[in-house]
Amino acid sequence: MREKEQDSSYDGRDISKVFIPISAMLRDFPQKPPGTSHTIDRLLVSPKSVDVHESCKWQLRRALASSHNYDPEDKEACGIWDTVENAKAFRLMTDGMKYFLGAVGLATLFLGGIGVMNVMLVAVRERTREIGVRKAVGATSRSILWQFFVETLIVVFLSGGLGLGIGFGLCAIVNQIPMPQYFAGLLFTWECGLLAFALLGTVAVLSALYPASRAAAVDPIEALRYEAGA
Repeated sequence: MREKEQDSSYDGRDISKVFIPISAMLRDFPQKPPGTSHTIDRLLVSPKSVDVHESCKWQLRRALASSHNYDPEDKEACGIWDTVENAKAFRLMTDGMKYFLGAVGLATLFLGGIGVMNVMLVAVRERTREIGVRKAVGATSRSILWQFFVETLIVVFLSGGLGLGIGFGLCAIVNQIPMPQYFAGLLFTWECGLLAFALLGTVAVLSALYPASRAAAVDPIEALRYEAGA
């Protein structure tokens, strides 16, 4: 077989193996007692799908037990290395890392939302006279609320979009570098990007509501007095 990268080798690298017809095997490698030379000491079996790998193992044990006269329930009589179970254990580990990093990302978004809310509250305080003047000339609380709400959304979505662009760009740059063996690089999907964008939108809405409502509740007379006193 041709040379390739391998993370498992069973009883040797694939480059040192050959395929032969079953007729040649039956002719040149007749059945002998286990442990003797030139015998078949292992089988590679692939189930039709991952979902049926347990039933595949049972059918394999039953067939071998019938051929070699032992109890198919005796798992010590024939050891099986189940790569599906190994893959499931690995997936469990990677899923745990994914959930942990996802929780870290959610906490980061939450803290970022608090930061945006504080910035907008400061903006409301610094623009108290502007709010008072707008209300004095007929602006409604609804229009003031909508103004600060939209401004907060713009700030959050611009910063979040910039962050997503930088993140995807860094992944693309890193993937141009020759990777170590068995390392696929920094993989990204549009599903993850859309999920992050949806979470960012939720944080943006929540962080915009309070400062916008504070701005809408400013009394125009008190706002003008506040600025004049300052």
